[in-house]
Formats: sequence, C-alpha cells, structure tokens
Amino acid sequence: MNDILAEFGTPFYLKVDIETADHFCLEALDPNDLPQFVSFEKSRLEDLFFMHNLGYSRFKLIAQEDFRQLSYSPDQANKWSRNLRPLRSRVRRMLGRRAPENVAKKHSAYGSSGPFGDETDGPWRQMKEVAFTWLAFDLGHTGDPDPVWHDWFDVHCAH
Repeated sequence: MNDILAEFGTPFYLKVDIETADHFCLEALDPNDLPQFVSFEKSRLEDLFFMHNLGYSRFKLIAQEDFRQLSYSPDQANKWSRNLRPLRSRVRRMLGRRAPENVAKKHSAYGSSGPFGDETDGPWRQMKEVAFTWLAFDLGHTGDPDPVWHDWFDVHCAH
C-alpha cells in the first residue's frame, strides 16, 4: 500500500476490501495526507477506533446488500421492539420476505461498491454511536435482521 500511495498519491476516496486484511491498508495511511473519504469492510472493531484516532470524525455502517445505513438506538428499541416484532413477522410473510423497493440498490448494481461520501444513506454519526451500533448488531440486540441485512457492511469514514 505504501508503494501504491507513493506512486499514485493520496486518493479523494479510498475503498478497501481485502477480506479481513483491510487494516494493513489503513495502517499505511499518512496522518498528514489522508483521503477525504475511506470505506472498508466491517470485520475488526479496532479498525473503527484506528480511523477515529487517525483523525476521521464522521462514520456510517452501510449494508452492502442494499446500501442502507445500519443504526441502533437502545431507547427506541426498548420502547418499540416488543410491540413491533409480531407485526414485522406478519409483514415479512405478506411481502414474501422481499427487500423494500425504495432502497439505494436501485442506483447501484449488486456487488458494486455503491455510493460513497455524502451520497451514502443517512446522517454521519460519531464514532461512539457507530461502535455501539456495531456491537449491538453483533450481539443480536438489533432484532432479527431483514433478509437483505446480512453481516456484510462497509464502514464509511469522513473528515
């Protein structure tokens, strides 16, 4: 990665996806010459903290299945989850467990990197909020995921 950056310079947007080895590319970034936007595959929570320590202050967890942002609020979940779970199950059965039609997927082909930067879904969040969401999802506290919400997320970072 150091050789690539030396030869081509710092990109505006750096997309890293090398199957659990993303941290090697992230660690090669020069703190004095950072890309405006970086995304990498969600695998190691330490990478989120590393990017925060590097100087990135805005983050998103974006599902690569449909390019929607994953967010979690324990207050909202506690208030509504018991009442919504039966309704959510009935709606899924009625829809045949299809993904909603109004997601960003319509703009990006399946398997593509999807939108980046400010074009990604939802508001930018603080590192601690994204870390909390990450852990809540991994521990199963966000409820049963929709069919398109498998554990295939990219972490998006911005200055």
